[in-house]
Amino acid sequence: MKTIPSSQTVLLASLLVVLSSCGIRGLPVSAGSSCPDCETTDCPDRETLSINYLGSGGYLLRRGEDVVLLGPFFSNPGVLTALSLLPIGPNTDAIEQWLPDVMTADAIIVGHAHYDHLLDVGWIAEHRAPQAMVYGSRTVAHLLAALPALENRVTIINSSYSAGESAGNSKDKREPWIWIPETRVRFLPIKSEHAPHFAGIKLMTGQLHKNLDRLPARANGWVEGRTLAFLIEFLHPTEDRALFSLHYQDAASNPPLGYPPPDLTVDAALVCVASHREVSDYPGNLLQRVQPRHVVLGHWENFFAPYTQDLDELRGVPFSDPWDFIDQVEGYVATSQGTRWTLPAPGSELVLVACP
Repeated sequence: MKTIPSSQTVLLASLLVVLSSCGIRGLPVSAGSSCPDCETTDCPDRETLSINYLGSGGYLLRRGEDVVLLGPFFSNPGVLTALSLLPIGPNTDAIEQWLPDVMTADAIIVGHAHYDHLLDVGWIAEHRAPQAMVYGSRTVAHLLAALPALENRVTIINSSYSAGESAGNSKDKREPWIWIPETRVRFLPIKSEHAPHFAGIKLMTGQLHKNLDRLPARANGWVEGRTLAFLIEFLHPTEDRALFSLHYQDAASNPPLGYPPPDLTVDAALVCVASHREVSDYPGNLLQRVQPRHVVLGHWENFFAPYTQDLDELRGVPFSDPWDFIDQVEGYVATSQGTRWTLPAPGSELVLVACP
């Protein structure tokens, strides 16, 4: 893997980030709330799953009383901070302004430990989601160990499914499946990877092997750790079967990394636009594997700019071509009857419907 050799390279990368942020003029960005199946799904006991896109690849999932957060992040530090030239920390004003009410959240699931997925998690878990368990890699746990308020609230994901291995049958989903206590939700961690950020260069690599006494003051201290994808199932109220199933990635990967077990289909695939051109055939191969009815394009907007939900202010993530990504998604949709896709603005919501 290439490394950055000098401060001049860092400053050049900073300039490139600024210059390469693309506008969203012409992009089919969706805002507000949509429920594509609401009018066609007719049953008296139907259930809904709300998928609220928070931005930077983060989501809020709600099904009844079951509430799960996926890598929530609102702080969006500038380029110099992201390149470790200035101190970094949660922007609590932005979190308070933009994070919905998650006081009853049961879990926060984190795919890797870079600051744009983990930086806000500790503050949110302590102040906004006081009941939630945090699930992530050993590096995630070592970082959050710096926060005494989260003692006994971080679960290390030690086991993960890797393509070709068995995930257990329907009666035996103990490991590596993880059940979220007091919910009807379980998830399968999947071995994945983080694509290089640009030109084959991957930033903030490595793992931590001991607990930290304080959170890193610079972005380069928020090292990646193990990167995981997830298969998330919201179960039938009384039966051991999924009522809603999602595949989630917060980083693009080369196949078959990130692949769930074969012969599974999901209701929605939450895929990652950022750095997709640094890996092969993403997301096309993945979509053929999971056969989703809905494709949600996340981590597409510029998280080096202040957080916004204003369509006039949104810009695309640097070094990524959303149109190339969209072409792959539309190629899958064209061969899959009834499939839909959306490029959500932060704050928008997709509602899925099922009849138990």
